[in-house]
Amino acid sequence: LILSDLYLNKGSFWSISLIFGFLTALLLAIPYFKKGQTGLDRFRVISLMGVAGLFLGPGLFGTLNRMRSVDLVDKEFSVEQVIPLVEGRGIGLSDLESPDAYRLFLETDHGYLKLRMQPSKLISELKKGDQISITVCGGLLGFHFFDNDSLKKI
Repeated sequence: LILSDLYLNKGSFWSISLIFGFLTALLLAIPYFKKGQTGLDRFRVISLMGVAGLFLGPGLFGTLNRMRSVDLVDKEFSVEQVIPLVEGRGIGLSDLESPDAYRLFLETDHGYLKLRMQPSKLISELKKGDQISITVCGGLLGFHFFDNDSLKKI
């Protein structure tokens, strides 16, 4: 998913959002238990709700996080490398002209940041050594993120 890269700490975001979805689904499964149910029927209800929670959890968690976000800081990065990505649409010449996404390698004071961004005019024009600025937002649940719109060339 391209949107997952817009979270600065995407590993813990995905872990916590999947756990959130699964536990929320299990809580929602409790009213469906009936007194005469067998263990197998209860297991089916729990598994169905658990799988549904795993699919819906990250979307709900991400929406909750972005509901009351606050702009924290404008961070400056130096572009190290821009790689266009073409992902499985075939091998025609037109496929090579329009990439599906770009892999950006950015250098910051704290090390390197690797991002996968959707194509845009600004990203396709970036070269090694260019300086860019990104507005980092703080989410309601504590996960910092940025939007594609906040990317500016300095």
